[in-house]
Amino acid sequence: MIDITIGLMEIIKSYTSVSDLIEDRVYGEELPRDEIKNMPRKNVVIVSAGGFETTKTTPTVNRRFDIWCYGETKYEASKLDLVVYDAVKNIERVSVRNMLIHSAGLSGGPIPYTDPETGWSAMIRSINVTADERQIE
Repeated sequence: MIDITIGLMEIIKSYTSVSDLIEDRVYGEELPRDEIKNMPRKNVVIVSAGGFETTKTTPTVNRRFDIWCYGETKYEASKLDLVVYDAVKNIERVSVRNMLIHSAGLSGGPIPYTDPETGWSAMIRSINVTADERQIE
């Protein structure tokens, strides 16, 4: 099975408007412990959000992800969310890390969020991603 999360991370990191804001701070599933000491600041975290669809007859997989865009304030998080969404919505048959990602589309959000324990601000956007479940050469 392919790792769509790592593919999305690579695509988002390579988008110039995103890297101008956060360099390469795009993570899978959670912020690394080393990054927590630097918060609050802009980061992107791609989180599996349930929803997984595949069929026996079609070699594609559809997965749902939440993209958490953190910022120093909700406004800064919303600015990052807009450029990340621009990167994601432009995915069209992209080959990355031995996988073929066909498309990504909005399925919800953005939703403003403040973590009740840390006070960190974020915007959360849900996307659906369609990819070929076979590795490519």
